[in-house]
Amino acid sequence: MLRKTGWFKLLCGLSAVSVVASSCFDPNKLFFSDKNKVDVNSITNDDLKIEYKKEHSKIFASQINLDNYQEYFVVKLIKKNDNKDLTDYVNIDLGDFNADDENGVLSFIVSVSVKNGDPKIKRSYSLEIDGFLKNPRNNNNSSNSETTNSPVIIQPNQPKLDKPIQPEIIPPTESKPEMNNDLGNDLSSGNNSGDNLDNSEPDSSETSSPSNRAEVKVFSDNEIYHKIYKRSFSLQFYTRYNFNDPKDQMNKTLYYVTNGTGWLLDYQKSVLNPNLYRLYVATNLHVAQTLWRANDFDNPINDLEKIPETVGFSIGKSDDVSFYPKPTPSFNKPAKYVTLLEDLPFYNKVPDNQNTYRVSSNRLLTIPRTIFAAVDFVRDEQTKRDFSSLWNSQFKGQFINGGLGGQNLLESAYSDDKQDRERLADQFIQKGIGLYKDFAVISFEVNIAQDIDSLNPRALIGSKLLRKYVLDAVDELNESVKIAKTPGQYNLTNPNLPYVDIDYPSVKTSTDTAISLDDIHKAYIAGYPGIDELNDQNKTVNRFKWVQNNLSKNPDSLLSGNINKNLLGRLQTFNGKIQSYHNKYYHQYGITQEVERSSLQAGSSGSVVYSKYGLPYGIFWGGYNSGSKDGFVAQQERGVFDYLAQSKKTEFKFNIRFDDSDQPMKYKINIEAYNLIDGTDKTKYPNQTNSYREALRKYLATKSHEKTKGTFLFPQP
Repeated sequence: MLRKTGWFKLLCGLSAVSVVASSCFDPNKLFFSDKNKVDVNSITNDDLKIEYKKEHSKIFASQINLDNYQEYFVVKLIKKNDNKDLTDYVNIDLGDFNADDENGVLSFIVSVSVKNGDPKIKRSYSLEIDGFLKNPRNNNNSSNSETTNSPVIIQPNQPKLDKPIQPEIIPPTESKPEMNNDLGNDLSSGNNSGDNLDNSEPDSSETSSPSNRAEVKVFSDNEIYHKIYKRSFSLQFYTRYNFNDPKDQMNKTLYYVTNGTGWLLDYQKSVLNPNLYRLYVATNLHVAQTLWRANDFDNPINDLEKIPETVGFSIGKSDDVSFYPKPTPSFNKPAKYVTLLEDLPFYNKVPDNQNTYRVSSNRLLTIPRTIFAAVDFVRDEQTKRDFSSLWNSQFKGQFINGGLGGQNLLESAYSDDKQDRERLADQFIQKGIGLYKDFAVISFEVNIAQDIDSLNPRALIGSKLLRKYVLDAVDELNESVKIAKTPGQYNLTNPNLPYVDIDYPSVKTSTDTAISLDDIHKAYIAGYPGIDELNDQNKTVNRFKWVQNNLSKNPDSLLSGNINKNLLGRLQTFNGKIQSYHNKYYHQYGITQEVERSSLQAGSSGSVVYSKYGLPYGIFWGGYNSGSKDGFVAQQERGVFDYLAQSKKTEFKFNIRFDDSDQPMKYKINIEAYNLIDGTDKTKYPNQTNSYREALRKYLATKSHEKTKGTFLFPQP
């Protein structure tokens, strides 16, 4: 499987075995309709490159303004796929400079329009440059006042996340004076000491808890990574697609292998046979969307004659893992997969399949089904009304020009003709561009009995591995319930559910002593990214290995704080990512969180995010990519995850320029409160329409003949 070459990526793996290998989407698709014709609706921040003219590390960001910025840098439009410079074909205007001298960051807005084109067709993007001289003792050093917006921090010559100007979070039920729109810089306005938040590592034997929380344990780094390891799996789906290729009118068959990471969210254990389990595994939506079942439970596809078919799957883990910091992501052994795939020709196509142990359908009893996908899970008519036209335009431009190709296996059956694609895009728009969070729950059944004989020694190994994988995950989930019931547990309103249900961006507006902003500065993340290495034939293969976000050349180092105040509550809603799922497209919704030094590579999508108190609070879905082939260097970039819950309805305010406006326009984005695990309390989540528990209730209703009525987490769904 080849590595993706884009700046920013969803961290799953996708390879079309018989044709071409790629990551989650094809970076070689053009976002321009003709050779030198620019479609501004398809441009993302990835295509805007900063070219430096003069060193800026010895000056303050506040010394840069509209009049002199060209002495230090210029912004160019360069095609991401082939580095072709198209700057001469567009007008690029900079403005709204804002300096953050405390952190050495300069932010500004870039407006792009086509030369000799319609001047009303203009798109605006936010960029940041860091590396300026810092003045940590002076928060009032920003002399530029064209805007108060402060977008995402961008390393010089390094990746840019396609997202809007950084907004201000405002509780909708209370008034608040206008302040700096940076989510981190206004933390001091609340009752929490956000300005004192640092990245230093506290003694693992202590907490910053008040005395009445003495029972709340802070786990060591090794303990937390061990917890994550026990309940996590490397996932692999094997999908076959028979279709008629419109390019040559030939019937073809493609074989896809997709990879991601999942973790045990919930389970059922048979009351009749203690060796039978139904597992509920959480992963990303963009991982689950590569799972194709004609009878899928969640949003089954009923408007297509032919769809891809997932004919097998694997769960795997690395063994003999050490949880101390490693100097390289390739340190651990490749995952060993327990595999259900009866299609032998397909199995023979699977890359590097010596680490797969095929078992029969007496072991892995079912191919997974999607039980819950976080799509259109909130009723937010305000957001759809205010932004549907912009999202439709964004989707249409990207779809027509192939920018969404690799996210959808159906793309192979689509025409390359622009008019055909435009008609198809209009059909998708007619369905409606929905809302999504990158979260889904899949389910499958296993038999871990020890007395199923097998004459096949590899199948016997696979059976033993499966038993260990399942029992370890179940044991850790059971243990997490005990942790959640510890008196005084932070940021947790329901001790019966072992998941943090108060998101950190909501913490800063709360005065509840059970909520702590000072205890959110670390995110523990680990999963199964693909690592390139040489096999016995001296050929490069991509093997999925256990990797933690604490890479270090010092095996005794501790994970330092990786969530600081400037990374809280990052937003990707205005021009965020678009995701396909079951023949419909969705736009990213709500808050997302950046985390330092945590850009695990392709295959890690879906990894759980843990707090230092040993409980999950997020799901990892992507990261920045500088293009470095050095795994240690690549992981030093930022990762991105979604919270499992947002405890408060939130409103974002920001300014942005687009179309023919010369002045920034004020916008508001509404974000409804939600809980992806359990949104049944409508006093807390009045506009949430679906969650895992609500979907589970409907799913188990189809299993009414079973004696096992509930799950471990929800005995009464």
